[in-house]
Amino acid sequence: MNPGTEEDHEGSPARIVKVLSAHLPSKMTETGHAVLAAMTEDIILRIHEAAGSPTAGKHRGGGVKNRAGFKRLVEDICNAGREERDFRDLIAMIFDDIDRDPQPFSECNHRTALLLGRFIAKQFGYNLKFSGPEGMKIRAVWENMTRAQFRKWIDGHLLPLKGD
Repeated sequence: MNPGTEEDHEGSPARIVKVLSAHLPSKMTETGHAVLAAMTEDIILRIHEAAGSPTAGKHRGGGVKNRAGFKRLVEDICNAGREERDFRDLIAMIFDDIDRDPQPFSECNHRTALLLGRFIAKQFGYNLKFSGPEGMKIRAVWENMTRAQFRKWIDGHLLPLKGD
């Protein structure tokens, strides 16, 4: 800050806006965390079924293969919402964990992770782009990616949703 500028004193409007925006979550973020905290097994199963639909690809959503892993996935999402964690870190965790043995679903684990990531991103006002060649590229290297690499990929594929 420069002495004598509008931001110099504590009560200035510019300083108040700066402090408030740094400390108060936006309504979108509050809503996003509330949705995550209320996530249910049924919602994740519906996303999994969409991942296995004929329009999504050649596999069929085969349901839950590893009940404990599936329950942990739901709990991790709910905890991220309650703890108000960064949604991008949550998506990276899901991408990283869903491909590890034992996988939660009998088929479509990668596609489910991508659609779940898109669903989560939308709760925070973003679209996670992975259609076409981008989806093929990440699928080709998925097994060798670290959580940090997933996070970097996610950051590069998030686009703000357009307003009404």
